Amino acid sequence: MKKLKAAIVGMGNIAAFIDTPKNAITASHTKAYKECKKTLLCDAYEPDEKQRHAFEKRWGEEIVFHPSIESLLAQKPNVLSITSPTPYHYETLKKALKSDAGYILCEKPLVATLQELEAIETALLDSSKRILINIIREYNPLYRQIAKERESFGKPLGFYGVCTKGLLHNGIHLLALIEQFVDSIDSIKACNTHCAENDITGSFLLLNSSCSGEVHVFDMMDYSEFELTVWFEKAKLHFQNGGDELLVFTKKTSEFEGYNKLQLTKRYSGLLQHYALDSLRFLLDSDLQTSKAILKKHLALHKKIFEFINKECG
Repeated sequence: MKKLKAAIVGMGNIAAFIDTPKNAITASHTKAYKECKKTLLCDAYEPDEKQRHAFEKRWGEEIVFHPSIESLLAQKPNVLSITSPTPYHYETLKKALKSDAGYILCEKPLVATLQELEAIETALLDSSKRILINIIREYNPLYRQIAKERESFGKPLGFYGVCTKGLLHNGIHLLALIEQFVDSIDSIKACNTHCAENDITGSFLLLNSSCSGEVHVFDMMDYSEFELTVWFEKAKLHFQNGGDELLVFTKKTSEFEGYNKLQLTKRYSGLLQHYALDSLRFLLDSDLQTSKAILKKHLALHKKIFEFINKECG
């Protein structure tokens, strides 16, 4: 089988340095392309010479670094990862939409501003390319399986989540997970917030047609945090350790007459050990209708967050 030519724009942490060739996880785009049987990483664009040397030292990959994005796209890659800093995404996406790349995986946030989102949204949705934003838990096989079974848990009653690094830059993962397992978020209300660097942190009340819940986004912490608990009529889901672990509690009869209790019935671990590979496989294997529906949902979530930040922070 002929492999698909892959290329990466931006050789930062998520592109190449969040894992290594020898450790057990697959978190970088480079390692995902290396381990996917359908792809071959051939080209990259990275203007920083130190980053290029660091990549070659770590991976020893025989890829071509190009002097411009135009030069890279002229090589006609089949698959393109956009992992550069967010302010550069918009211009890269515009060029990628005109390229021969049939598959595009862009890191979140998709773009830097609401204006950029509104300027490119229609072109993204009208494109015949498979385009996904790398909101990783959406593409995890077990996550998707359990999300399909959520009706057996009964009506959602509420949720509470915590994360770090801003509502847009990391909180979007948390809000996407809520939409995946609860319902589409209708509104965001600020409780106690702080605006900084085109993002917002603090406590937020989220409302949807099913229920309401709260999330807290921490600003300055010396460690990463990501947890979510969702309560249903007949069960509770608890995502912990960044979502690498999922605990499923189901309603059982209590030893105290007339009462019910929640009992741990399933524990899943190691769910995100290969999240970059999960995202890549989903991009390549999903049909256009499925990928388009997910893109549309994630674009709408970006828009809600951008509008909220603009309202609260000016």
